[in-house]
Amino acid sequence: GPKEFARITRANIGRQLAIVLDSVVYSAPVIQGAIANGRASITGMKDIKEAKQLAVTLRAGSLPAPMKIVELRAVGPTLGEDNIQSGMRASIIAFLLVVSFMVFYYRAAGIISNIALLLNLVITFAVLSAFHATLTLPGIAGIVLTIGMAVDANVIIFERIREELALGKTVRSAIDAGYKKAFSAIFDSNVTTIGTAAVLYWIGVGPIKGFGLTLMIGIATSMFTSLFVSRLLFDLWIGSRDVKTLNIGKGISFLQNTNLQIVAKARVFVIASVALLVICALSVILHHGVNPGIDFKGGHVFQVRLESEPNLSELRSNLAKFGYESAKVQVLGSTGQNEVLVSLPMQANDSVVLAQIKKAIPKGEVVSEEVVAPTIGKQLTKSALMAFFLSLILIIAYIWVRFGRNGLGYGLGGVVALTHDALFTFLIFNIFGMELSLNFVAAIMTILGYSLNDSIIIFDRIRELTEGKGVSKGSYATKVNDAINQTLSRTVITSFTSIVAVLVMAIIGGGSIRDFNIAILVGFISGVYSTIGIAAPFVVWWNNRRVMAGQVGA
Repeated sequence: GPKEFARITRANIGRQLAIVLDSVVYSAPVIQGAIANGRASITGMKDIKEAKQLAVTLRAGSLPAPMKIVELRAVGPTLGEDNIQSGMRASIIAFLLVVSFMVFYYRAAGIISNIALLLNLVITFAVLSAFHATLTLPGIAGIVLTIGMAVDANVIIFERIREELALGKTVRSAIDAGYKKAFSAIFDSNVTTIGTAAVLYWIGVGPIKGFGLTLMIGIATSMFTSLFVSRLLFDLWIGSRDVKTLNIGKGISFLQNTNLQIVAKARVFVIASVALLVICALSVILHHGVNPGIDFKGGHVFQVRLESEPNLSELRSNLAKFGYESAKVQVLGSTGQNEVLVSLPMQANDSVVLAQIKKAIPKGEVVSEEVVAPTIGKQLTKSALMAFFLSLILIIAYIWVRFGRNGLGYGLGGVVALTHDALFTFLIFNIFGMELSLNFVAAIMTILGYSLNDSIIIFDRIRELTEGKGVSKGSYATKVNDAINQTLSRTVITSFTSIVAVLVMAIIGGGSIRDFNIAILVGFISGVYSTIGIAAPFVVWWNNRRVMAGQVGA
């Protein structure tokens, strides 16, 4: 090396010798003479800073670090602009629908809830700004989801206040009792949701990590605004005048006066759930099979926007001319968007692939490109499974500790219901041929956290009726059934507000996260069913088993 370098410099005295790293010229000194023994000095630099920078560059250039691209994600500015516009439009519409419903359903109390919700959004954006967080599309979805979930705590509180007013208490006493009795359910449900979001942030990558961060901030701020800000507004309103009545709406009589015999028909719900899951699984196996996306199997995916409605057969034929017979071409979103996804197996040269795609689709614009190596796909699969099972373990442990002697039964019941929701969403997703991606993982984790909210609301009422001061009479199964009926209005209303927000995002939030929101929508609907028909009856079964074990032991 030194001998060859000496020969080259001797033959090029008076010419410049460039020092280049990653295609950037850091210095180009003139060769003054032959450089022997591999040692030389460079003069003429303007300051010590430039000298240090050059020294760092030279040391970096000597490292034996060949680079192989294992993951690449590029989004063109056009795609980003469209997604921002559609995402923000969906956020505004979802916000207006939720606040309108709260005023319609809870009257004056709904106005207080909306003020707290607006402050929640302001704080969420402020914290994201303080962290210099990049607002990705899943991040926008997390904010929309926060809009739906932020009213949950207020719904729980308002329903409790309405119950206390029905018992003949004064407005101030009803508000005090409502906040006090609702606190445990709000705290437990939000802590478990933050826990799943934290796991998502810890294990996730890229946009999914951003989604987890947004969800954690949104839930934390919603607890603050719901428990503190809304209570402060109530106190200011009551303290300023002698309030004798509180306009909190009448609610829906059907939901408030139900007497559904859920526990008695638990076996019917279990059989129906198992049968539906088996049918869905057979449909997936016999027809489509599992459809892993680029995040898990690796490869190239190009999102192409065409000038006119895409002709898929023509596009496949053009790609086959360049040797891509196995290319998968599918329409993205609605046909009016004129966008397609082109999925290819992993290729050796990214730039050549991109050039060939542009030639094969001359009337299209490549607006995004993703490259993921198979090794990354294996890591993501491992991380996704780890996040799922770790979340379930943490949920069981937390509920076990919080709910005392029957806590393990509550925890297992909640996890059985969550597993049902995750499996159902997974199967429905594959029945319709949608790809499993990182966004799907984020959707499943969101379903875990949110579906558990409804279960904890019922669990909290069961604990109150079974471990309270003789509030409810009858067998344990009767008390559980009473808890389901007493909390039905909260379960329906809280789920309704979140489903509305997610539905808006699924319809107009942009094709890039359409599947993400569809998964959440399916999971939320399944969550309402599993909370009532699976989680609560499981607690009865567990309690009976525990009692029988105690009798046998005695």
